[in-house]
Amino acid sequence: MSAEGRIGELRRLFDAQREPGRLTGIALGEPAGRSVAVSGLRRRWREALGEINGRRVLELGCGHGGEMAYLSREGAAVVGIDLSPRRLEAARSIAPGPTVLLADAERLPFADGAFSLVYGNSVLLHLDRQRAFAEIGRVLGPRGIAVFLEPLDRHPLLRVYRALFTRRRGLARYPSLEELEGISLGGWTDVTPWYLTAALPVFAERLFGTSGLTRGLAELLSRFDGWLFRRGRWAARRTWTALAVYRKG
Repeated sequence: MSAEGRIGELRRLFDAQREPGRLTGIALGEPAGRSVAVSGLRRRWREALGEINGRRVLELGCGHGGEMAYLSREGAAVVGIDLSPRRLEAARSIAPGPTVLLADAERLPFADGAFSLVYGNSVLLHLDRQRAFAEIGRVLGPRGIAVFLEPLDRHPLLRVYRALFTRRRGLARYPSLEELEGISLGGWTDVTPWYLTAALPVFAERLFGTSGLTRGLAELLSRFDGWLFRRGRWAARRTWTALAVYRKG
């Protein structure tokens, strides 16, 4: 499929889907602000963003505007782009302050060095990563940072679910942990795997709601995952998602 054809298919898919379903949201990567079971990841995400008050921030694939609204409340000057006019309409109502534009992340309509921070949540899976990061590096200013929460390709349960049920099979190319680690903007790269066994409470929360049991199980399994990660790369490569941070050199 050509790049233009892929973008057209993605636009039609996103326009038809107001919000991900309960399990589709898991398959694509849980938005950072929604789940009690991903509270640890949410804290790390905010730490990775650093001090954002007064910074010029670009969100790739801003969707319905949830994270963009948070960044704006914290004092950032936020610009969001998305392929879907319907999603941008929703983003304008949820986050009326930021600027939102219909644009392609592989062809960013911004000047060189226009932003100090670029952020994306479950967006790289839909992009030609080489083209996207060339554009990200171009629009970031000196020592700018790019932060991504991205679902990975090898979690055993999610591989089965994605193969059987998700509509994006032909439009999603999930990165591996190694691929994210191999990307560079000329400075340092830091990729942290999240949620192998600890993905189970996230499934439970999405299906049955939040409870004290969900929170406690998430904390226990997160510690167990940390123990597994320290004992070899096999476990880290099979996590549900990763927090990837890139500094421009």
